[in-house]
Amino acid sequence: MPSQSRRASSSPTETPAQPTTAARAPGRASNSAQQDRLRGAQSAVGTAGRVGGYLAGRVTGTGGGDIRREGTVTDPKGGGAVSLDRAMSEAKAAGQTFGDWLMARYAFQPSAAGAAAKPGGPLRFFSPGLNTPEPMASSRTAYYADKLNQPMVHLHNGTNLDPSIPGSENIDYATAMATRNTGRSTALIDSMVRLLKAALTGAEPQDVHAILYSDSTIAGSRAIAIVRQQMVAARAKQGGPGAQEAAVKEVDALLRKHLFVELHGNVAADLPRGPRYVAWADRKDSLTHKPLPGGGRLGLSGAHRDADADVLYMDYDGPYRGADAHNLQAVGVHAVRQTWWANGVQDSQGLHDKARRGEPVRPAANIQGDKGKLWNPPAALGRN
Repeated sequence: MPSQSRRASSSPTETPAQPTTAARAPGRASNSAQQDRLRGAQSAVGTAGRVGGYLAGRVTGTGGGDIRREGTVTDPKGGGAVSLDRAMSEAKAAGQTFGDWLMARYAFQPSAAGAAAKPGGPLRFFSPGLNTPEPMASSRTAYYADKLNQPMVHLHNGTNLDPSIPGSENIDYATAMATRNTGRSTALIDSMVRLLKAALTGAEPQDVHAILYSDSTIAGSRAIAIVRQQMVAARAKQGGPGAQEAAVKEVDALLRKHLFVELHGNVAADLPRGPRYVAWADRKDSLTHKPLPGGGRLGLSGAHRDADADVLYMDYDGPYRGADAHNLQAVGVHAVRQTWWANGVQDSQGLHDKARRGEPVRPAANIQGDKGKLWNPPAALGRN
């Protein structure tokens, strides 16, 4: 992870250093620690009234900056923020399905010939982690799309980070803690719910491929649970005795067919039943594997599995140490691509299909990353 000075620079990272783990762990101790961190951030900047009010506004979503973009789609042509309402209206005016319109107009397209989005293909979106404002965040999505030869929409996870305010990197941790521990919603969760409902609840459900990283694995799992619950309730309401059980089976079958989810650097506590999942986890990623009070780990992996979801766990040994084991641009995306090659498949759904047929699926050996994308090269390469 980057040092404190780098976190406060103009190039913040998706997952800054050690505070992340404290912010994610539920319970009294982690809450108290995070509150202490936020108070420390406030006092570090000086005048309590002015700065405290500024931070309070940002935490509650009333501040300005990048946080206002949370839950919007980034326009690859100009970098502007596009609301889902606007995208839906545009799709209707164009006479296209919501998914086809998003992928044709707003997806970052790979450079390889023939890899651009095609009508009838999946609605694929990527949502990033904390402390990464635009345009850095969507530039990483463009990188992932190119490396994986998969067009993908950038659904933005807004950040409260402001390099002009010392300690502002802590605000995202505080809001993430509140989201995880209180169950409150966020603009990102609300947008994911709207996107999933628009794609999945029409007369002809569309295929959705969700790629979720770090903090967004919390938002994504919450959004899927909300959509599943609403779909079950709507169906059960129309039936008589046994309608609830029948609705659950029908909805889970629909989600299994149409919703495929990949998790990276995940900090998800639970995954809803229904969709197919692949959970990628670097064994050196201390965030996903962070021990929790009372047992278990912060995220899900082959060593800490979900109780009832359909998950293929792909635990791998990445090439870097420390925080960069959590770095999707430097490690994770390359582990994915090299694992596809090692197993003779073209995508992660192919891995999942192969595993469900009972065929062996193994992570790639000797994974090669991208040293040019490391957050802290000396620490990642064991030089300090």
